[in-house]
Amino acid sequence: YLELFGQLGGLLVAFLGLWYLRRFLLLYYDDPVVAIALLLLVLASNYLNYAAIDCGMSHSWLFTIYVLLLLNTHHFYNTFRAKYAVRAGLLVGLATLTRPTDILSCMIPLLWGMESISPLAIRERLKLFARKYRLFAIAVVCAMLVVSIQLAYWKHVSGHWLVYSYAGQEFSWTTPHFLDYTFSYKSGWLLYCPVMICAFAGLIPFLLQGKNKVAVVSFLILNFYVVSAWDIWWYGGRAMVQSYPVLMLPFCALVAATLQKRFTTALGAIFAIGFLYYNTWIT
Repeated sequence: YLELFGQLGGLLVAFLGLWYLRRFLLLYYDDPVVAIALLLLVLASNYLNYAAIDCGMSHSWLFTIYVLLLLNTHHFYNTFRAKYAVRAGLLVGLATLTRPTDILSCMIPLLWGMESISPLAIRERLKLFARKYRLFAIAVVCAMLVVSIQLAYWKHVSGHWLVYSYAGQEFSWTTPHFLDYTFSYKSGWLLYCPVMICAFAGLIPFLLQGKNKVAVVSFLILNFYVVSAWDIWWYGGRAMVQSYPVLMLPFCALVAATLQKRFTTALGAIFAIGFLYYNTWIT
């Protein structure tokens, strides 16, 4: 029964994540674009495995946390209401509590709305922090309260506030394993999940016409660097699953660009069928 309800709980969290991801993406893209993108995400990527089979692992749960963070960040910058600051802070704290490297999620609410890294854009962002410092302080406090749960637990069971539980496993910060992690037969995130190449290809139209470019691109670059820097790089593409909600923004940009002409639509359909078949076979 524990295993059964664990699986059902994982499915519930996955469905909630997909439901709210659709609501978030519809803020930026048309319904047909979002529908196609979600279909490919669920059936043509390794998200299917971690949402429906290995849902006891943290990745699908983090996926939903990131979806909710994106949605609440959007509403925060549109309204600057305290409830969205509280939610964003709690979600960043929960992501960090789940996997410490996901402290990178804080980049989303901090950089959201920025379209360049020019000196003028940076000054404007600093001015915003100064004007709304109470709201950002609330978010930081909420995040710290959630993270403190882990610190208090470590202190209780070991007598130390910080405990490193991955003995013998480190990060190679100066020599990340980009190629091995991405294309090797032993791990090969894009080798075994090639549909996500579309997200990288979608960065071209996204950078031309998308919104919140600094937050999206900065997070994706730094997250991929951290994931690839882990010495046990053959742990597979599962570590990228939680970043898929962010990747779906350039992914949708590519789908939207593809649907503009009949030829590219037909070509895209051929690739989509191939991705769907391949992932079904791999799964």
